[in-house]
Amino acid sequence: MYRILIVDDEARIRELIRKYAEFEGHSVSEASDGLTAVHMCRQHEFDIVIMDIMMPELDGFSACREIRKTSNVPILMLSARGEEYDRINGFQLGIDDYRSGCLPETKVEYVENVKRTSRVAVVGDGVNDAPALAAGDLGIAMGAIGSDIAVNSASVALMTNDLRRIAVLLFLAKKSQVIINQNLLFGMLFVFGGMILSIVGVMTPIWAAVLHAGSTVVIVFNSARLVRTGEELTLEENDGERR
Repeated sequence: MYRILIVDDEARIRELIRKYAEFEGHSVSEASDGLTAVHMCRQHEFDIVIMDIMMPELDGFSACREIRKTSNVPILMLSARGEEYDRINGFQLGIDDYRSGCLPETKVEYVENVKRTSRVAVVGDGVNDAPALAAGDLGIAMGAIGSDIAVNSASVALMTNDLRRIAVLLFLAKKSQVIINQNLLFGMLFVFGGMILSIVGVMTPIWAAVLHAGSTVVIVFNSARLVRTGEELTLEENDGERR
């Protein structure tokens, strides 16, 4: 388990990274600006810092400079800015990796490198993202705004451009696994219970049919709990469209 610090002024981005990291079993802390990140790194030990550049109070470069005065924690800088100057400046300040404005082949190369040590989920919506979506362990296409090539290359297509849906997807996957295990347990209990009752001569054909139907109903209703997953986001989206 890694202790990760996410530094970004956009709450939705922090939530997305946090949900995925926690899903993988890591411990996550958050900071909304560079100044807070510096104080947190002085007070706590982290295994990796994921940082944006453009932030209030203290930008990513200044925060990295201050963190390096007291800590050698690995720093991964993510930014929408693609200037080569930012990349050079970041490495001069001591960051360990910088990612922005990647070409399709660069994205695939990065995904393949990370796959050597970790499982990789790739999120994309355009033609340039298709090779990386196919290369990742899990490809997530933003279906509502994505290209057909990206959707066909991905493992999962989200029918909305709301990044919070990715957190819902991870929660739904984990919840589905739990419910599948529960259904298997229910099924085995009903089967072995029926076998034992049949051996002792208690089970009749009518009660066997009732037991079979009852087990099916239990499993169906247990699985139906997945239907309303993410409903609060859907209601929020509908309210936003009405306004």
